[in-house]
Amino acid sequence: VGGAYRGFGGMPVAFDPMGGVNPGEPIAENATYGDVSKLVQQNSGYYMAVFKNMNTYKRGKFNFSAFLFSGGWFLYRKQYKPGILLTAAMLLLYIGSMLLSYFALNPIMLTALDTAGISYSDATYLQLMSALTQYLSDNPAQYVLFCLPLLLYALMLSIMVFSGIRANRMYMKHCIRTVQEIKRTSHSEDDAAAAYSARGGVNTAVAFCLLGCYLVTRWIPLFFL
Repeated sequence: VGGAYRGFGGMPVAFDPMGGVNPGEPIAENATYGDVSKLVQQNSGYYMAVFKNMNTYKRGKFNFSAFLFSGGWFLYRKQYKPGILLTAAMLLLYIGSMLLSYFALNPIMLTALDTAGISYSDATYLQLMSALTQYLSDNPAQYVLFCLPLLLYALMLSIMVFSGIRANRMYMKHCIRTVQEIKRTSHSEDDAAAAYSARGGVNTAVAFCLLGCYLVTRWIPLFFL
């Protein structure tokens, strides 16, 4: 049911939790957009319009929240399997790139400057690039090691782009499957309503937990390296 809130100048502005989509319209077998909105809950108007465009007109929409937070966004939206996999992959890649940067990339840069007879504290950017280019040309085996952290960062970016592109479609399929399961297993309207409430919406605890883990992973190692 739509509500209203006061906009500029005190004028009432209608709010449609279905994003202009007919709640009785089927989105899949034994599932309507209204059913799915009960599961989505937060920001349902946005997702109903996105799901409608994907389902009817085959037009996807890039999800910038999923791009920025990758697995964290999936966990926040209670898609735990892809959320855990993507979060674990991003964490491992981040830790790997950090360790490689400290134990491989930084020593190579210092060795390159030392070979060129340049002090690190006095080196300019151009001098650093020149010394590094010359050192890697003379030691091609070190080039692969030097590029590994960049490769890991590229893989992290690939996961972020994948998340942004696929997030909405994966979420729509997740919601449809969950609605169908709830309808199949619920014995009454009260049972279904309780299931929508428990399995739908967002998991804010996960969001705060991931934020804390990120801060620990980002800053604690700096005190030991």
